[in-house]
Amino acid sequence: MQKMADRIHGSTFFVFSDDVAWARQNLPVIGEMFFVEPQSDGRDGEDMHLMASCRSHIIANSTFSWWGAWLNPRHDKHVLAPKHWFRSQKHDDSDLVPSEWERLS
Repeated sequence: MQKMADRIHGSTFFVFSDDVAWARQNLPVIGEMFFVEPQSDGRDGEDMHLMASCRSHIIANSTFSWWGAWLNPRHDKHVLAPKHWFRSQKHDDSDLVPSEWERLS
């Protein structure tokens, strides 16, 4: 999060998590942060729309966050993704993450 905050000054972070309590306890507070709990009533499309509308993305190795970043139409977006997508490094994930996204270890 600090890396993204350093790139985009005055960042507001929207933290999408299915375990918001854990996220609140374990993520550093950097700037303004909003925690978004998943919609349990079939309105998860609203979460996806909000996620895709963000200026940039720090994604987990999850399909939901991947699609949120992928659907973002901005050409100037920054996407930070995990270096290894799968637990086992036997799987080739080189074509899973677009080359313009930055992979972090």
